[in-house]
Amino acid sequence: MCWQNRPVRRGIHQIAELANVSIGTVDRALHGRNGIKESTRERILQIAQQIGYTPNLAARALSVSRTGARIGVCIPREIHFFYDQLWAGVLDEGRRAEQMGIRFINRPVRALGEGDTEAFTGLGASGVDGIILTAGNPR
Repeated sequence: MCWQNRPVRRGIHQIAELANVSIGTVDRALHGRNGIKESTRERILQIAQQIGYTPNLAARALSVSRTGARIGVCIPREIHFFYDQLWAGVLDEGRRAEQMGIRFINRPVRALGEGDTEAFTGLGASGVDGIILTAGNPR
């Protein structure tokens, strides 16, 4: 492979390459886990700071493989083509997510801007891990 066509490494891959260590070692250093020398941990953390590394929270959530996560869904039930497509996509992903132990909690509202604040507040109070919301109320 020509070096010009080589994909640019980012995140933990880039840190591992710069520190000349494995991705697992970078993971242990970034998350404060045992199994690496303190000098290696410090070098990895210094490189991470130098390149401006920030963790990808979405990737982290997926990699943790947490079961039992619940996602609230608050989308209008209006009879509009856009919302029909949106609902179909959310329901399709919901079926896939069930295989990973993730549950979608549907709290539809009748129309955009009608009852969305209450539905959002109720979902938050129920302890869901995330909310998909089509907000119609600017507040």
